Amino acid sequence: MVNYCNLCYLVVIFLPLLSAFNLTEEFYLETYQILSGLGNYVLPVNNDEYFPMEETDEKTNATNWNGNFDFIIIGGGTAGGVIANRLTEENNYKVLIIEAGHPYPDPAAVLGLHPYFIFTKYNWGYNTTEQKNACLGSINDRCMCPRGKVLGGTSVINGGIYSRGSAGDFNFWEAIGNVGWGYDDVLPYFKKSEKCQIDRDLLDQDFHGFDGLQATGMAEDTPILTEAILEAFNEIGMPTLDYNGESSVGISRMQLYLDRSFRTDTAYAYLKSILDRVNLHIIYHALVTKIRFDGNTARGVEFMKDGILYFASAKKEVILSAGAINSPQLLMLSGIGPAQELRKHGIKCIKNSPNVGRNLMDHMIFPGLAYQINSSYYDNVTLEESLQLWTEGKRPLNSGAASGGEVIGFLKLSNDSYERPDCEIFVIGPPSVGGLLGTMLGYDDFYAPLLGSLDPSKTILVGVVVAHPSSRGTVKLTSNDPRDYPSIDTNFFSTSDLQTMNSCTQKALQVTSTQGFQKIGAQLIPMPIPECDDVFQQYSEDWWHCAFKVLSVTFYHHSGTTRMGKSITDSVVDSNLKVHGIEKFRVVDAGVIPELICGHTNAAVVMIAEKIADEIKREHKAPSPRSQ
Repeated sequence: MVNYCNLCYLVVIFLPLLSAFNLTEEFYLETYQILSGLGNYVLPVNNDEYFPMEETDEKTNATNWNGNFDFIIIGGGTAGGVIANRLTEENNYKVLIIEAGHPYPDPAAVLGLHPYFIFTKYNWGYNTTEQKNACLGSINDRCMCPRGKVLGGTSVINGGIYSRGSAGDFNFWEAIGNVGWGYDDVLPYFKKSEKCQIDRDLLDQDFHGFDGLQATGMAEDTPILTEAILEAFNEIGMPTLDYNGESSVGISRMQLYLDRSFRTDTAYAYLKSILDRVNLHIIYHALVTKIRFDGNTARGVEFMKDGILYFASAKKEVILSAGAINSPQLLMLSGIGPAQELRKHGIKCIKNSPNVGRNLMDHMIFPGLAYQINSSYYDNVTLEESLQLWTEGKRPLNSGAASGGEVIGFLKLSNDSYERPDCEIFVIGPPSVGGLLGTMLGYDDFYAPLLGSLDPSKTILVGVVVAHPSSRGTVKLTSNDPRDYPSIDTNFFSTSDLQTMNSCTQKALQVTSTQGFQKIGAQLIPMPIPECDDVFQQYSEDWWHCAFKVLSVTFYHHSGTTRMGKSITDSVVDSNLKVHGIEKFRVVDAGVIPELICGHTNAAVVMIAEKIADEIKREHKAPSPRSQ
């Protein structure tokens, strides 16, 4: 397991190094606190922190929050930050963000530290219900669901991977009834947001933006290793390409939210530079408990801060951007959701919307293909030395995916008419493996140490993901009390996804015998899985299916719970993300994704928010944006 005390000691050592990089004393202190709290911090299990003990349920009258706002944005995360930036470009729009979490922590700029943030106050601390077919090697058979509780949301604590999805994904969105969401419609918004800093020789340049707010980049190659991995996948029929370009089917160096060394999450890219705009107001540590309506029109929101219940009104719109877990919870607490579910908890039904909280989707990742190689990387490199390298724009801390991200590839195995890939394969190299990775994935006291026993300087992991899972889960209320966390049931592997995962894994295993892997001496490390080894012949189809159930974990791409669609019978919002049957009210976050994309959802959510920000301005006839 990770020696947290040694990590804290190293923080003290590297402080003088960071001063040369123009980082503040607050940066040092926050970094120290994050690392020093790892062994002791207990993730919350409810929202009691917003309701001090002296407060009781007798409080029914809300205090008006000062100020008249045009737009209230619930949640300053990935989507909320983008929308706030774009709307406050207009001097005559007054915007309020109500953020449940904390101000942006400067150490989040070190992308390679992201695994540590999962065990801090910047994570809501959600877990699924006990699962029957997945996460069986995790604590209590429950999948971890890290969600960012901070300005910038989950974009602050995730792996920072920039992967948009395929053209076919968005053409499929349009084909199932979401007019205006085809690839030709959304590509301009991907490009609008992006400030690409990747070597143009590695890109399909026509598919990237170079003047946007959010920088994208690549970590430098790991000597010998990166090229050998690319060569191995070339040998099994995956050409090297730009997966965010014309085609996504192939293999590529990992593209990241990266500005030189700095992580470019939404707070970094969209909010930090505009915090002094006079028409932007942000309230931190405030939990929205209910959206208020006059008939079928959103009027404003109630929220708890410092034990006091407040009300803020919106003249133009309330925009719900709390994420695919919190948004459906808040809709139901406010009276919008399945009527039967609302009655069950004694909530007055404002609008019977049967799909709220349904259609929960996520990518499952099987990280169980571990290879030992014949060379060591970052062996005995201290955190002090890693941060020195970071200040120079070098690995390992300027890479995503647990600090060792190397390549990502997409495979097409089926005859999908929209040319959508079936699988994602990604490789993370040294120094990613270790006790912290096992803990980050939520493994129990058997499997976390097992992963930690692998040599972090000589191990690479090949992860396999089903790109378009057919399993669907739910987010439901546990009560009508906003203090209580919702019930999250991902229902993984309840369909044919096990077979798809097996097909993807068998294809990935072909790299084992390639010349590329032979160059680095890569040998597959058998992973003991007693639940499977004692019942099935190792590497038989039944054994693999068992292994997927035990070791697969969520990839943290929760989406679909407020899906976009044609009518209230199949969705929650329309193609402009307006809640069906409700005026002056939209949902803008990953929950509106109607069908999961083959990429990572953060880039898609930024695109969605950019597109809807333009739509909001058009509808309210805003003047042209002021010069920046």
